[in-house]
Amino acid sequence: MPIPVPKTRPQPDFAAVKTASGSSRLRRLQASLLIGTLALVSALGLASPAVAAPASPTVTITAPESVTAGEAVPVTLHLTGVSDTFALQATLAADPTLLHYTESSVSGPEGGFTSAAPSATGIDIVHTRLGGSPALNGEITLTLSFTATGSGTTALALTALSLVDGAGTETAGTSLPQTTIRVIAAAEPTASPSPSASADPGSSPSPSASATPGSPSSAAPISSASPTAGAGSAGGLPGTGATIGLSLLGALVALGAGLVLLRSRKAARR
Repeated sequence: MPIPVPKTRPQPDFAAVKTASGSSRLRRLQASLLIGTLALVSALGLASPAVAAPASPTVTITAPESVTAGEAVPVTLHLTGVSDTFALQATLAADPTLLHYTESSVSGPEGGFTSAAPSATGIDIVHTRLGGSPALNGEITLTLSFTATGSGTTALALTALSLVDGAGTETAGTSLPQTTIRVIAAAEPTASPSPSASADPGSSPSPSASATPGSPSSAAPISSASPTAGAGSAGGLPGTGATIGLSLLGALVALGAGLVLLRSRKAARR
């Protein structure tokens, strides 16, 4: 009878098990290291950069402290700390009875379109980049002008500001400045004195002014025409004719007397 051979259980391949176990631990270690690295990179801000929205800039307003009614009032808005800005909108508020916006006086950075128009809240200013113009970074300067009217004090304030980046993300300004402008009423024009009102120190007073009222000298002066021939005045002709007439009359009288005397002598001789 054959002797039964006891069945032996297969022995595990410890080398293979050891290799598989090591590979599993290695994969888990690698995964842990990858997760940790990603977490560290995210914490340090070293992940793939994304386009950030424009930061809120610092804004200043430059304008004269006082002006006279009728004068131009130049105003400058200066923005610093600007980044990746393709458009902006701002509202500048002031008393319209004291500061009247001068139409088409606004200007902005080159390479863009800038406009301004009065609204219920103030002067709305808009700037947009055109075509392939690059985004604005660093500084932005906007200028516009008003005309002073009336008399009083008004606050010139930036009441709204928003910046738009290339992705269309809008960022509102947080620090909005203001300044104060005093408008002084224009002086009324003074009437210049008439030349006749100021007497010449070297001139002598008029005789009619120094004459006593009621005296003969205060009467209107009588013009005396010269009897000299050729005076050229109308009053001289009648005087000359009268003189000639008297002379002629005297000559005729003398002639008549001579004739009478001559006849008397002739009669006496007879």
